[in-house]
Amino acid sequence: MSDPAFREEYQSALEDVVMDAAKQAKQSLSPALSTLREITEDRGEDAQARIGAARAILTSGLKLIETADILARLKELEDVIGGRDG
Repeated sequence: MSDPAFREEYQSALEDVVMDAAKQAKQSLSPALSTLREITEDRGEDAQARIGAARAILTSGLKLIETADILARLKELEDVIGGRDG
């Protein structure tokens, strides 16, 4: 991690992984919400496992989206700061 070129490539690869995961999480949010809505409306359904799964998807998805957003903002700040130094 002491090599700046390696560190930059590593950071870029990490950002790509997080962004891809965030995209997948975003795609899962709507079905998870639909599942929760379906369970909520079906009072006769024992859906504890489905509720837990939907909650996990929502929690993980929102964290990934937040992380991807933070990484994008950090990259913008680094670009601005890098432009000042160069």
